[in-house]
Amino acid sequence: MKIFITGACGFVGWHLSTRLINDKKHELYLTDGFVGKQASLSLKREKRVNHPVHPIDINFPKLLSFKMAEFKPDVVIHLAALSGVREGQADAVSYIQTNVVGTSNVFEAAINAKAKHVLYASSASVYAGVDLQTWQSNIDERTFPAPTSIYGMTKFNNEVLATALNKKQSDTTFTGLRFANVCGVYGRPESILYQMAKHIVLKRPIPIHGDENLKTIKRQFTDVTFVAAIIEDLIKRKHETQNGCKYFFIHKETLPTSLFRSELKIRVNPLLP
Repeated sequence: MKIFITGACGFVGWHLSTRLINDKKHELYLTDGFVGKQASLSLKREKRVNHPVHPIDINFPKLLSFKMAEFKPDVVIHLAALSGVREGQADAVSYIQTNVVGTSNVFEAAINAKAKHVLYASSASVYAGVDLQTWQSNIDERTFPAPTSIYGMTKFNNEVLATALNKKQSDTTFTGLRFANVCGVYGRPESILYQMAKHIVLKRPIPIHGDENLKTIKRQFTDVTFVAAIIEDLIKRKHETQNGCKYFFIHKETLPTSLFRSELKIRVNPLLP
């Protein structure tokens, strides 16, 4: 199968690309824009990829469309994005340009290249405004999104765009993956899990954001290897890549203790983006 990947040296992209390269069952075309605050990390990950990575920025649609049409992928996996809720609030223009306009460029290029399936990264941030009672009971794909941040809005916008494009044409299937606090090796240093780890190492109290009277709850974290395995499984399910538009909430309600080598009970506000 021919697979075109954007953001191949990003956090999730690197783990997925490495997995697919080692699998040796697919013809891959890896791309990364190497832009944003995480560019240095992406460049470090690139050195650990045993495969050519093409420097293509999704904000340049002509080059993107040309290369995708030339490769003629069966599947497009779109993982390129600016990530981070707090960062998005501080730089809304860049986030909208890359995450919304850039994603539109990828979707249109995939349709024009006649890709059968587009899998793209959404986020659990689309649920940030969901009421507390729903958070404490259960959230799944049936829960209607209610983003409260620029970052969450850009991800929800992409889901709406995918739905509209699928109605416009029925040859390309779109699958959105709502990731929840993905963590693991070569992750983003500013992510909440690493911030918790930092406070633990420095013997500082773990920060609680919001209402101090909230009851102790489970916080959803997802191991990046679990995410990569799910994407690979979705690639293989050819019988499910029929016309349509789907969403999956990708999460696990367990703390990855392998990072801390101990069991931890952490009290965290569920409304923290």
